[in-house]
Amino acid sequence: MIKVRFAVSATFLLLSVLLAALIASYLEYKTVTDYRTKVSMQGHDLIYIRDKVTLEAISGIEAPYQLTNRLVKLEKDIHHLDVKFKDIDTHYVPFRNLEVYTLLSDFHDTALTVADALDHVVGVIVARESVLNSIVEKSSHQQSVSADAASLLYTLASEPVRTSEVDKDLARLLVTFNGLNEQHQHLMSIVLTGHNAEFVEEVEHKFTDLVLDIEHQMVVIAFLMMIVVFTTLIVGYLLRAKS
Repeated sequence: MIKVRFAVSATFLLLSVLLAALIASYLEYKTVTDYRTKVSMQGHDLIYIRDKVTLEAISGIEAPYQLTNRLVKLEKDIHHLDVKFKDIDTHYVPFRNLEVYTLLSDFHDTALTVADALDHVVGVIVARESVLNSIVEKSSHQQSVSADAASLLYTLASEPVRTSEVDKDLARLLVTFNGLNEQHQHLMSIVLTGHNAEFVEEVEHKFTDLVLDIEHQMVVIAFLMMIVVFTTLIVGYLLRAKS
């Protein structure tokens, strides 16, 4: 009888530990899944803005101020997500805290770098468009420069006009335009090359792997609980049979 009580007590203790682990795993699963969804939404919103800026770089950005405001709001949301995990939700991820912390920190830093670069790109494109319009106006009587905005932009991008061939005001505008072009190319290289170009997909993939690992962990814990229960029942039955 004593052995049966001991077996029941040990089983109850072990099941309590496993149940606590299962509950903690479930809370971790919900938290990581929630952060994966938010990271995906914010990341794809940033990709949409990046593609929009890239496609409209030549023709000019529609509603640049609304686009800038959207970038500012997105930057705040990304920062808030990182702070929320570190200050509040970190307690709900007991088993994979370091992995989630690293993923969110990488997403936060890279996304803010890209968003800041895109914000500057929008400003550069608006300034470049303004300078281009001034060049068109001043070059209307200059034979060395086309007065058509589209062909002028193509000409300046492919074969920059020599400033010695135009008057001083137009030469100054051409120098400014070329400088803005260089800034634009530099900023776009930050956005479109290396880790910055693919970080959203990489973080999404790693978050998905974490979620699958947690799901597997919950299945294993539930399976262990079943084994403990059945083993205890069998042992209890055998002990009673002997007694």
